[in-house]
Amino acid sequence: MIFLHEPITVINLILCSLTAIFSFFIFRKTKDQFILKIALSFCFFAIAHLITLFQLNIILTTPLIIIRTLAYLLIIWGIYKKIDSYLKLKFWGYLSIFIVLFSVIFFISSKYFLIKFNLYFLSEVTNFILCLTVILLGYLANKNHNFPIFKYIGIGFAIFAFFHLIKILNMDHIFLVHLIITRLIAYFIIFAGIYSIIKAETLDKILLYASNVKVQITIITLMVAVLVFLFYKQNKTFSFTDPKPDLKTIKAFSDEKNINEIRTGIFIKNFPEFDIVKNEFTVNAIVWFEFDPNLVSLDKIKSFSFDKGNILKQEDVQTKIINDKLWAYFEVIVSFSSNLDYKLFPLEDHKIYLKLLNNKMDPNSEILVSYNTDLQISEEIFTNDWKIINTEVEYGYSEEILDKNEPDKSTKYPIVSFELDFQKSGIRKTLAIFLPLYMVFFLSLFSLILNTKDTTGILSLSVGSTSALIFDLVAIENMSPNVRYFTVSNTIYTILLISSFIILLLNIYTIKSLNIQNPENEKNLKLFRSYFFIFFILSTILTTYALIFYK
Repeated sequence: MIFLHEPITVINLILCSLTAIFSFFIFRKTKDQFILKIALSFCFFAIAHLITLFQLNIILTTPLIIIRTLAYLLIIWGIYKKIDSYLKLKFWGYLSIFIVLFSVIFFISSKYFLIKFNLYFLSEVTNFILCLTVILLGYLANKNHNFPIFKYIGIGFAIFAFFHLIKILNMDHIFLVHLIITRLIAYFIIFAGIYSIIKAETLDKILLYASNVKVQITIITLMVAVLVFLFYKQNKTFSFTDPKPDLKTIKAFSDEKNINEIRTGIFIKNFPEFDIVKNEFTVNAIVWFEFDPNLVSLDKIKSFSFDKGNILKQEDVQTKIINDKLWAYFEVIVSFSSNLDYKLFPLEDHKIYLKLLNNKMDPNSEILVSYNTDLQISEEIFTNDWKIINTEVEYGYSEEILDKNEPDKSTKYPIVSFELDFQKSGIRKTLAIFLPLYMVFFLSLFSLILNTKDTTGILSLSVGSTSALIFDLVAIENMSPNVRYFTVSNTIYTILLISSFIILLLNIYTIKSLNIQNPENEKNLKLFRSYFFIFFILSTILTTYALIFYK
């Protein structure tokens, strides 16, 4: 068994386990069978996530679906027993109408949107329906008893239903941040619902203890240590999202007998220009070819070029005869770019591809052949804050279809892809971007620590930190690559800015709600602020962890 380090599933496992433990704690106090069912159901969810993390979901697909279904059914059965006979009839009526409508929509979608049916898809559809069933029952139970727990559980599972809908539509990679933050909110809402069922003095004491200034400073210090560890670990890991070139292998021509092989290699002397952020590179190199001059002309060899590159300078060809083969080499200076992906910026590493091709050759008669040993790099090479940790060579051919309706109208030419793996060797840019962000956000968290009577200090810290984060955007944009999509730095910045703004609103609410003459009100505000303090600590750590390790 190999443990799969998949951040979203790890977070789900942690949150499910915490919910189960919390529910068992409340059950011991209340002996309420409904709370026990909630605890058991989240135990089942945790087991399902654990199976996935150990990559047993492939061989245990059916048991996994059964475990998740049982988890939902436990909650459904628990809420169902809480409503009276009239509402039970109403529930079955609502459910019947929903199933008919959903079946019609599902049929139309499958017919016109060509949805691919498989076990995973059907499992997500089942989970979505079960979530909606919990929402419906929660609504009816709240009408029947007017207990907050049913309302909170309904809202929490409404968020879970949204997750399953996103997965059904295969859009989970687009809504990654939403999946992290809203899922955390869903669990906190369910926590609040379970917490509301009794006057849990022990939990009140814990929250009041967590509202102590020294305790909160200790928690923030631990948070900083965890974040430093996460960034340090990621910095030591080779992480990349760069797409690999689509090369077709020469197996398609393996039966051909009259294919001439031209051995190809490159020696990289240096990089006069090396800018990963701008995706601009200039390389000074020696390109060489080894071939039979009786089968391939030197003029055809000279027609080589580079994909996404321009040859700025090319010296005259130098030739030698080695083992009855002509060895020709050219000293060139090439300006080129590569297909770089910056989603992990500034925590990313990169695979840079220098692709040599010859569009005067037909892969049916000539192919360029190269091996890992044919790519050599000078020991004196300098690439700023990056170091080359690995190289690899692939060869094949590229095909461009000029008319999709007539595939025969296409061009083919041999190509060699020289891959250079660059790993960041410093943390200067990472610190320059993230250190100010988190430091300013910590100031925002400190506003939750201050005494509620110190309204000036609370507002000054909160407004100041939010304003500082807004102005910090300029510095981040100046250091970031010019891409349309969100990078890790953009996403973390957005999350911290929104969190800081929410903290500002919470502080305004606290100040407006404060009544010094009512000690009980002041205690409730402390609990309220402590609850959100813990939420923002956990959300910041979990979202940072998920974003920097998600591939």
